[in-house]
Amino acid sequence: MGRADAGEMLRRLMQAGHTVTLERLPGLVAEHAVGAGPHAVAVFAVDVQETVLTQITGRGVDAADGGERLRIDGNLAGPAYQRVDVLPEPVREGRQRRRRWVGARGR
Repeated sequence: MGRADAGEMLRRLMQAGHTVTLERLPGLVAEHAVGAGPHAVAVFAVDVQETVLTQITGRGVDAADGGERLRIDGNLAGPAYQRVDVLPEPVREGRQRRRRWVGARGR
């Protein structure tokens, strides 16, 4: 996914999802990502202190049951969030696909 594709996907998503519940957010993101071409999509939200990104799964009391928790200062997801940028992970041997972290912030 290129920067332009990601930007267009995020623009459409923000228009469609400004009133969506946290439980429905992962499904809405997946629906909008189809046109941009990614294989799989996950949504992460930042905590108030901006130190941890938590994957939103739509399950459980906090809508994050079974999701990953990533420290902002411990991986590529952090800089993507902080800079509101698209950052690809390095290519890994034996993997055909690689992650791209797309940072987005609400206003």
